This record gives sequence, structure tokens and C-alpha cells, in this order.
Amino acid sequence: MGGNFIGCLIRPVKKTCLLSGSTKPGSSRRGPPPGKVGFTLIELLVVIAIIAILAALLLPALARAKNQAQTSQCESNMKQLQVCYTLYVGDNSDRLPPNESESANDTTTNSWISGDAQTDGTTDNIKLGLLYPYNHSVAIYACPSDTLMIHSAAQPPAHPTPFVAPQTRSCSVDYAMNGSAGTGANQCYRGVTPLIKFAEIIKPGPAQKLVFVDENEYSVGDGCFGLNPINSGVNQWWNLAGSRHTKGCTFSLADGHAEYLRWHGTAVLTFKSFDQPADSSDDLPRVQRWTVLYHACP
Repeated sequence: MGGNFIGCLIRPVKKTCLLSGSTKPGSSRRGPPPGKVGFTLIELLVVIAIIAILAALLLPALARAKNQAQTSQCESNMKQLQVCYTLYVGDNSDRLPPNESESANDTTTNSWISGDAQTDGTTDNIKLGLLYPYNHSVAIYACPSDTLMIHSAAQPPAHPTPFVAPQTRSCSVDYAMNGSAGTGANQCYRGVTPLIKFAEIIKPGPAQKLVFVDENEYSVGDGCFGLNPINSGVNQWWNLAGSRHTKGCTFSLADGHAEYLRWHGTAVLTFKSFDQPADSSDDLPRVQRWTVLYHACP
């Protein structure tokens, strides 16, 4: 073999120089055998089918995991807002934060929130609210699953021209919690007599008294969540609760904890109008048990 190799180096090569006597002259070692250049069409289709099956198995699981994470974040937002609410009560001689029903152009600072969630394209009105000093994170006011875009008019000087922006707030507070119907004074409205002080939360008690609601993105507007009392005989949603979390909604209660309710019916799933009829499920009664009882207004 040594002689053949040296011979290849010192004279012109007309045939393949062999390093081993076991390989016949003229054979080639370069490239795959004929007919095996790459994947066949069938092999490619099999690979694609396997990828499709894996995607079909994994994507629903990923979607569920994402939804669970967003639900947990929404519950966390409710708890953080409830902490702000409780701190305000402690700093103001047991008085509940005013919960005024406002017009879109009202920017009063005498309410837990200002403005209208259907027109506010910035967080400016959130910062005017009485709870903002206790937590400067504006993100806690919006559900992470809320994808509604607000087509806002010009709001100078920061936004001198009309613009489109994500909805900045999806939460509201039960009207029974120091609410007013636009007069600036607490009043009985639709048989709901608002509570003024935390000590008045007796029936139901703090562990069962509704405060914050993750409201439907098309229903939320001012700071009030209207809710007909359970003994009112009115089987309709005054305002509509949200259903973004696997057909469910998050709430906060006055003692500081948050709860998640998954809806059993379908009437609460789509906003059609205010005073929307409820269905025969227990969805509305489960929320109504968290507010004050009906009392005929004077």
C-alpha cells in the first residue's frame, strides 16, 4: 500500500489511487447511494403528521395554562384593589370610599375612580381616584384577559388627536358600597340603600359582602356595579359581570379575599344591554347573595 500511495504522489493519476487493495478501481466513496438523496415524500408527510398531532395535543394545554395564569392574575388584582379599599377605610374614620355614578366627561376626585371605562383611552382618570395613592400600579384596574380596544377622542395635551388604546379599567364596585346615582349624595336607588361605613356591613357580613367586580368589558362604565337585591324579585342583570376566565368571573369581598365563580348558564356570557334578562340558572342569585337586601325607597 505504501508503494501505491507514493506512486500517486510522483506520477500523473489516470485512475483512482487506492489506499487499500480491498476496494476495486473506479469505485466512488462520495455521496449517498443512488436513490437515497434525501427524504422521500412519504417520509416528509409522516413527519408533518407527527408534528400536527403533537401540536393538537399541546396547544389546548398551553391555552388552559395561559387562561389559568390570567385568572390568577385577575384574582391578585382584586385582592390588591381590596387592600387599597381597606386602607382608605382605615384612614377615613371607617367611611367607605365614595362610589359615584359619573358621566364620561366627569373628572371628579371625590370617588374611588373617575371617568368612564368606555371612553378613557389613558389612565389619567384612574390616577384621579381616591384609591390610587395606596397603589400606583394602574395595571391592577384592568383584567389581563380584557382585549377590548377603546376608540378615544382627543385628550389634550398628552393626546391632541383621536387614538385607539387598550381598555384601561374593567373593574367596578357594588353600588351598595357608598354608591350614588349621580347626585353626589348617597341615596336609595332601585331599592338599594348604600352603606356608608364599614361597620354597617352586617347582613351579609364582610366575608360575604361584594366589593369589586371584574365587569363585562362592554358593561363597565362608571365606578358602580349595579346589582338588583336578591329579594327584589327582579331577575335581570342591572350591570353584567365578566366571563373572560373560562366562562367565569373574579370578585373581591370586604374581608379582603377574592373569589372566582364559573357560570352555569349562558345569559351572562354576552352583553346585549343594561338590565339584561337573566336565565333560570343560579348565576345571578349567587352574586346577589353578596349584596344588601331590597328596601323600598321613601
